[in-house]
Amino acid sequence: MNPIRNARRTSRQAHLNLGGIYVQIERDGQKSEPIRVTVGYAKNFEEDNTGGYYAYRTRAYIINDADYAIDSVLLEPQVGDYILETLDGNIRRFEVDHDTAEPEMTHPDAARQEYRINTKEVHN
Repeated sequence: MNPIRNARRTSRQAHLNLGGIYVQIERDGQKSEPIRVTVGYAKNFEEDNTGGYYAYRTRAYIINDADYAIDSVLLEPQVGDYILETLDGNIRRFEVDHDTAEPEMTHPDAARQEYRINTKEVHN
């Protein structure tokens, strides 16, 4: 087995054993049951209207594909889905998103049993 993949899997399992983070999936106004995930962060750059660039952070969630469901119907992540996470007592919405560098979701594991979902926080 690839040692880097093994280390990543071990780190994810340790995070989940600590309790993980619980989120809900929302699509078309319907929400999933709370599911346990691993959260990663990415730093991105975007050009503004003056030709300058600004940095912003996004979240990447790793979710077991068997957990990405609403009303027991398995779904595949798509642009426009929301991941709802409670931070400091407030529900924050992260929209499944993609930029030019990465698609909205990938399979980080060789067995393709997990989704790595790229999101961007939205304010409503």
